[in-house]
Amino acid sequence: MLFGAGDPAPGAARLFSGSIAGMESSATCEGRSIFVNIGAARPVPSALLPPASMPTPFPKKRTEDRPAWLFVKENPNERIRATARRHALEGSSHDTAARVAREAIQNSVDATLPDQKTEVLVWNMKLSPNAVAALRDRLGFDAEDSPLARLGKLGLSSPNDLTRLKAGQPVNVTIVEDRNTCGLGYDGHDRRDRFEELCLSLGQDRTNVSTGKGGSYGLGKVVYEEASNCNMFVVYSIFEPSCHTGDHHARLSACATFDGHFWEGTKYTGRALFGIHEQRSSGQTECRPIVDDMAHDIAKAIGFTRGPEEHGTSIMILGSSIDIDQFRTAVECWWWPRLLSNKLI
Repeated sequence: MLFGAGDPAPGAARLFSGSIAGMESSATCEGRSIFVNIGAARPVPSALLPPASMPTPFPKKRTEDRPAWLFVKENPNERIRATARRHALEGSSHDTAARVAREAIQNSVDATLPDQKTEVLVWNMKLSPNAVAALRDRLGFDAEDSPLARLGKLGLSSPNDLTRLKAGQPVNVTIVEDRNTCGLGYDGHDRRDRFEELCLSLGQDRTNVSTGKGGSYGLGKVVYEEASNCNMFVVYSIFEPSCHTGDHHARLSACATFDGHFWEGTKYTGRALFGIHEQRSSGQTECRPIVDDMAHDIAKAIGFTRGPEEHGTSIMILGSSIDIDQFRTAVECWWWPRLLSNKLI
């Protein structure tokens, strides 16, 4: 199995070519192969180039059909702070890069389509002032009730990239992308929504993923938030539409976990989501992902490079600059023994 891109872009890091301990690089994983391109040079996203004209900004006051931030209120019967999910990683001796390498690639391998090769790309990027302006506008950071408005309440260490975002300064991000995977749609076989498992659930059991049903994403959200100095990531995914996804084929949302806090007399858990708000019959507000054309438009504006028909998932970790050398070492540590012994599932 080849570790590294088949035809690396200029500046890409090729981790392996040839054989290890006399074993040829042709191992397979139940009919699947994995390519990992770390630190790859990617095409410059349109968001990083000077725009011919600035996009129409989203309104500061939320309307029902426009995405907005939703901060989860504390339930008096369930006094569990959002930050409790971070305890899932307590006791781990691995650094941040190793945790992201282990969990992100596991999710991608789990989600591999049958008889396809999984390509995982990871790179760091510094968003330009134009991209920062697009990020603020398209992800609702200039709205009346956004993480920037509550910045002093969120318990973030200083400096952090939300502070830089508020000042209009360049922001560091890490992007993790996979290709030839099923994306975050609905798994009809196991009756589960992959998007909800990544963005909302924690500690789900992994299911049989040998036929490309997708992984559980149990700790994905935790390691992505841990890698961010502002505890935030953006997810963009393209998948096969179904009746369970409302015939939608693309989803985008932002997820964050802050400290619990009071805001305008109300107590919040610290969990925050960016998406479309829907009122439930119970009176609660649910935050649903942004879908289809609007998802594509926002993704392109803030710097994602995935094509609108390219199945798979892209993660942008805000306030992150993962050490690529540490990431490379972690991938070699966690994945080569399994790849070469043909045990990667």
